[in-house]
Amino acid sequence: MNQNNVKGITLIALVVTIVILLILAAISINVIIGEDGIINQTKLTKVKQNHAEVSDQIQVIAADYYGKRVMEQEEGLIDYLKNKEIIDDNKVINVEKLLSMELSTGNGTNKKDTYVLEKVENEDEAIEEIYDIIYYDENGRPEKIGNLKDM
Repeated sequence: MNQNNVKGITLIALVVTIVILLILAAISINVIIGEDGIINQTKLTKVKQNHAEVSDQIQVIAADYYGKRVMEQEEGLIDYLKNKEIIDDNKVINVEKLLSMELSTGNGTNKKDTYVLEKVENEDEAIEEIYDIIYYDENGRPEKIGNLKDM
């Protein structure tokens, strides 16, 4: 009996298939967890969303301050924020107090994973003080996310 008509998969076809699957797996893993992968992009988007929430909410509180200031406030914006316990003496923003919830950013100390108000040099006499809202990441690198003007 002749064995030449036997149908089946050859060892070479199996190895080629495995190599192709390994290449596809490596590409997929890189797309998911690589430097510009889906997971890192998601984390970056979350951080940007957190920055926007902090910046927007502090702007809302500043607008509330200016509205009340016309009527009754005599203290400055920074004192107002300190009295509401939104910032401390070092002008570090208490994110949990500001937003009434904890975020994945802004929970650190010593200019690492914190939001801080930093005074900017100002030559405009109509504006008393300008503060940049700075986020310091886990490595202490600053990123400006907005500003406040104390009028």
